[in-house]
Amino acid sequence: MFGCTGVKYQFPHPAKENMEPNLLVPVTLGKKVYFDGSNYGVTHIARESYTYYFADGMGIYGEEIDSTNTTDDEQVFVDYANITVPRTINYATGLLNYFFRGKLDIEPNCLECETVTFVIRNDSNNSGVPQTLKGGTFELFWDDRDGNRTKINDFTIPGWTGGSELAYNNQVTGTFSRPDSNEIETYTVVYKGAINENPAQPDDDDPNAIAVATLRMGYPIIAWGDDTDGIVSNIPDGNDFIEVAAGKYHALAIRSSGSLAAWGWNSYGQCNVPEGNDFIAIAGGVRHSIALKSDGSLVGWGDNGSGQIDVPEGNDYVAIAAGDYHNLAITADGLIVGWGQNYYGESDACQPDEGTTFISVSAGRYHTLALQSDGTIKSWGSNTMGQTTIYYGADDDHEAVAAADTYNFLLLEDDMLVTWGGGDFVEPGRPDYHYRQPDEHDFVAIAAGTVHFAALTSYGQIFCWGYDDFNYASSPVNPVPTGVTFTKDLAAGYKFTVALKTR
Repeated sequence: MFGCTGVKYQFPHPAKENMEPNLLVPVTLGKKVYFDGSNYGVTHIARESYTYYFADGMGIYGEEIDSTNTTDDEQVFVDYANITVPRTINYATGLLNYFFRGKLDIEPNCLECETVTFVIRNDSNNSGVPQTLKGGTFELFWDDRDGNRTKINDFTIPGWTGGSELAYNNQVTGTFSRPDSNEIETYTVVYKGAINENPAQPDDDDPNAIAVATLRMGYPIIAWGDDTDGIVSNIPDGNDFIEVAAGKYHALAIRSSGSLAAWGWNSYGQCNVPEGNDFIAIAGGVRHSIALKSDGSLVGWGDNGSGQIDVPEGNDYVAIAAGDYHNLAITADGLIVGWGQNYYGESDACQPDEGTTFISVSAGRYHTLALQSDGTIKSWGSNTMGQTTIYYGADDDHEAVAAADTYNFLLLEDDMLVTWGGGDFVEPGRPDYHYRQPDEHDFVAIAAGTVHFAALTSYGQIFCWGYDDFNYASSPVNPVPTGVTFTKDLAAGYKFTVALKTR
């Protein structure tokens, strides 16, 4: 996104890493660890493959204790359902494809009815090879706005038994009683059981696997600030939007169906969104827009004067960002790919530090800002305004990043907000930085526009400030609407802010 929004509690990317050996206890050596739950209180870890050894007092590996390609035990399913799924969704729904072998699609029918019907389609494939669900169980959960998860106990799929099979692209129908709550944020269907290429000859690697589908409930859009090209007054109707993004002079949104909407300045076709119901992320620049699809591929539209809509091939992308005339995408391996304008090296993505991966990225006019899985940040591109010289005192406590124009905006673990850039230097070569104490506010998301910053609290309030001294909230140009409770997404462009509000 232009001034990419950041979401608190971003889930670390599943890096290819080995477990560190512990002395005098069994150690784990594996070619890929999908999920290390040590930071999240999760004890059951799913691995692609692992081998247990016994280490002596000198750390020398001795007798092999066990070698297997299955998960540790069935409790890993509960851990994934309660912890991994909601945190992954908050980062990017597309990541679900990389955490789980199976993938499901949901088509709802009458979400406001007392009895709700979900048509569930098997969309599981392994490197392009269709997969079949055999036996197993289906469970349904709903999450509220605070991430609290509740199981829906009366969810049933008539006719489904332990001997049933669901081939690739086939579907089943489940029904349940609508929960008595106005706080429903997300529905998640979890399949637990065998996922095989040939059910008659089960694949030993996946006798107990997981397939998931998520359905996020939507909200209406609200915008404020400068109304050039109807960016404030011409927002699309409906209460089914799940994500918003801001270009410099236009805005974009994703509906819960996965389709796109866009409005504002459209001289280069940047608001002429492509058709489809499989979009999971959006971003906009000055004259162009890009989107990420659920299959991990990218699409772009609008002006191509700098090659900014010549998106790279492949389907292993999990997050995107757009600057004025360049774009970035994070791959499934936690690397960043850049394309478009590259006058200052803004598209020449650097490598993550050893032992880390990139988990979030944002872009300004001629520079890029990225967050690594260890909480540190990197920046590259133009440094004429000090925007790529990391601010003095930066540590490993960053939770979200946002960049716009020649500035950067950060959210720290303690809810402190930091900004730097814009040509504000303490001395030559050393940019000054400004910070704002949280003042007991629990900030959960941030956004950066051309001349202002915005931050969303966990209780639904948004604050706006200027780029240097956090005083923009007092400006009559962009006052935050009162009497509104905002939800989990916001974005900022040139003198305007767009967000989602409660229904």
